Amino acid sequence: MPNEVLPTQLIKNLLSNNWNTQGGLAPTPTFRDVGEPGQAIRVDMRPGDQIIIRMDITGTAEEPIGNWTYGNRYVDIELKFYTMTSRQRLHNLMQEARRVCHSNMHAAGINPFHRLRYKNFAELTQEQANIWEGRMTVRLESFGILLEV
Repeated sequence: MPNEVLPTQLIKNLLSNNWNTQGGLAPTPTFRDVGEPGQAIRVDMRPGDQIIIRMDITGTAEEPIGNWTYGNRYVDIELKFYTMTSRQRLHNLMQEARRVCHSNMHAAGINPFHRLRYKNFAELTQEQANIWEGRMTVRLESFGILLEV
C-alpha cells in the first residue's frame, strides 16, 4: 500500500508554487506545515508574514454512498495568517490564498483529491498590539471513491 498523501503538505506546496505577490500587496509569506518534524506552533514574526497550515479540528470525514463500498471523503485544512504590517495586509494575504484555491479547484496538484474548495475566513485580531491574525478553512474533496474495507 502506498503512503497516504499528507493534505497539509499538499496545500503548502499548492500555495507556495502558485503565490502571486499582486505587485507587492501580498508579499510571499513563510508557509509552515505544523505537522512537519521540528515545526513548532510558535510563530516568529521577524522574518515577515506567516501562514500556518494544519488539519482543522473537524479533520477527515467520510460519507458512504449506495452499498457502503464507495463514498465521499472530505478533509478540512486550517490556514492561520499572521502579519505585523496592517489589517489591509491580512486581507490581501487572504485574498491571494483564496485566489490560489479558486484557480486550482480541479488542478492536478491536488491528487488524489477531486476538488479544492475555499470555505471561510474569519479575522481573529482581538487585543493584540500590531499583530493581525486571521483563520481560513479550505476543504479537499473526493467523490465516489472506493472506501477501504
